[in-house]
Amino acid sequence: MTIYDDEEEPLLSVQQDDKMLHMPMSRHVNTDAVMLVYLRESLYWTFIKEVFFETITSYEDFAERFLTTVSTTRNIKRYVVKHLAPLGIGIDDEYHFTGDESAIRVFFYRLALRFFGDREFPYGEDLKIQADAGIDRLAAAIMPKSYIRDSKRIALRFYYTIAALRVRTGHFVDPHNLDTVLRQNDQMDALTQALVQKMVADSLTHDTINEAQAIDEARETLFYLYALNIVGETDWFGNLTTPLQHRLTAIVGVIGQYHEQYFNAPMSAVSAEKIKRDLFAPVLTFELYARDSGHRRRFDLREAYRMYPVLVEMALNVSREIAPLVKQPVRDAEELFFSYLFTAFVAHFESAVIFPPIKVDIDITYRPALEVILKRMIAGMAEFNIVFTNRFEDDVDLVISDAMLTDVDSRYRFDWQHLPNVKELEQLRTRLSELKAQKFATRFERHEIAE
Repeated sequence: MTIYDDEEEPLLSVQQDDKMLHMPMSRHVNTDAVMLVYLRESLYWTFIKEVFFETITSYEDFAERFLTTVSTTRNIKRYVVKHLAPLGIGIDDEYHFTGDESAIRVFFYRLALRFFGDREFPYGEDLKIQADAGIDRLAAAIMPKSYIRDSKRIALRFYYTIAALRVRTGHFVDPHNLDTVLRQNDQMDALTQALVQKMVADSLTHDTINEAQAIDEARETLFYLYALNIVGETDWFGNLTTPLQHRLTAIVGVIGQYHEQYFNAPMSAVSAEKIKRDLFAPVLTFELYARDSGHRRRFDLREAYRMYPVLVEMALNVSREIAPLVKQPVRDAEELFFSYLFTAFVAHFESAVIFPPIKVDIDITYRPALEVILKRMIAGMAEFNIVFTNRFEDDVDLVISDAMLTDVDSRYRFDWQHLPNVKELEQLRTRLSELKAQKFATRFERHEIAE
């Protein structure tokens, strides 16, 4: 079966042989949105939702309500149980989820966050309003400006709703999980203690929860706030357990060692602190929930390698080196941490330290304002350490001019008399990338990386 667009071009086809959806490569399609359409129509997802809401009573009941057969329903349950087992989740004979309550919640949270997002809220408008009110109270308690960005609000909205629904049906988190990552409440800073007490008081307004359970639920909410990097003015590092503090510090230490090896310069204290702050959330999250349930999109290595080949290599090496620290096999550590490490390196390493400057001369005679525009455009290419200079005063690496400068190597001369088009800008980026690689290779020749 093939679906066509308004111009009779193939938009989507369903292949019966391999049971897959096929989309032309020329299409810019949000695959998560396509998946949401599939989920709405999927009996597997419907079965999982029914188990979550605890509204299914038998195979016959499900088959009758959703116009399928008992044997199909039985096969659906087998399939779901098989794929949830690696996450530590099961389904008992009463069609209720079994296993670690926190794992059950994080499974639904991750799927909701990726596929539903802000497109659809499947839990009703009343719960959405309650969740937003609860989020506002949390923000006001820990942040001087009680504003939470939309993406984080969406995530907290799903967490709040999923937790509330599970608590209403008598399912509570295991406190021992959180004790491995968060200090006991009385050891936390005063602001965090007040926040936890406020959440406990709010929870006790419902008659389905006792004080001990409310404390555990409040600690899990704090965990989710931290996992989303919402820390406000709390002492986020001091609130971690001592082993987790040591682990995070050790990871930053490994990064510092590689920084010294690659760039023959120590990592600055400012960079180290910013990287520790960025790695805080993933280190905390993966300590409890390292298994990926399909909620994260794969990081595009091709574009990363084009822009920062050295930092890609360094991030891969660091992710492998820290595998014992994060208690993961090397391949899993690489998959979990590479994107966080790479983006932290790009954001927080000092460009002037790690990359030699590329000297660019822009020499426009007939349209002097064009020279200003081109400088602004090129200065915005964050992957390069660009220094604008005058070729008659300094050695230059690349020249852009509206004059035919024959004494400049044609590979690094751009004869522009106008605003560059997309192809010309791509050619410029290619030449700049070559220069960056050459200069870095020269540095490697002088300072070999320690094996």
